Amino acid sequence: MGEFFIRTKGKSERSIFFFHGYGADKENLVPAGIFISKHVPNADVIVVDGVELCDKEMGYRWFSYDKSNRAGESEEERARTNYLQNFSKIESSINDIMVKRNIHYENVVMMGFSQGASVSLDMGLRKGVLAIVSFAGALVDPDVEIFAPQRTKVMLAHGTYDNVVPFSYMKSTKNILQNNGVHVECIVEEGQGHCISIDMLNSAVEFLNGTVESK
Repeated sequence: MGEFFIRTKGKSERSIFFFHGYGADKENLVPAGIFISKHVPNADVIVVDGVELCDKEMGYRWFSYDKSNRAGESEEERARTNYLQNFSKIESSINDIMVKRNIHYENVVMMGFSQGASVSLDMGLRKGVLAIVSFAGALVDPDVEIFAPQRTKVMLAHGTYDNVVPFSYMKSTKNILQNNGVHVECIVEEGQGHCISIDMLNSAVEFLNGTVESK
């Protein structure tokens, strides 16, 4: 898994993993990663590639969107199945970076867009990271085992006109997290489609600076 490392100009106290969407690569998120790095003190940003190449398409993915009908599975159930099939591969790739850079989960923030947001939500909740930022994403496994619900803070940002990951997914994700005792903040972008807007980035900076205190 390729990575683009953006080192903080201050003392490195936190590491922000940034995961891209389906069919993209780390280069797509480097400008947003640089913006986050400039405005969140003492945090390195690590923008990473997905764990496998897309079929017949440019870019990478974290898991397949195979739409074959398996015993009447819904689209959400297929996504969950495909994600869990790749879970060990994703976890191993992240752990390799953490070992190489001497990073520990208690000092990690996970952030992602679209499919990468689903990865950040699931992996971040399982590992008990400091905070999670989801741009236009959804919780892929509603039964995820949340390691530290009182510790991990979550921000969900979504456009109301998103025709890729419907806005309703943000509401269902929020409900699942709140029902499990997780602190959730929601940023609703009226009229916005499937993207990371500058307002979303500014909200993420405000959320992280207010949630993740420096040591």
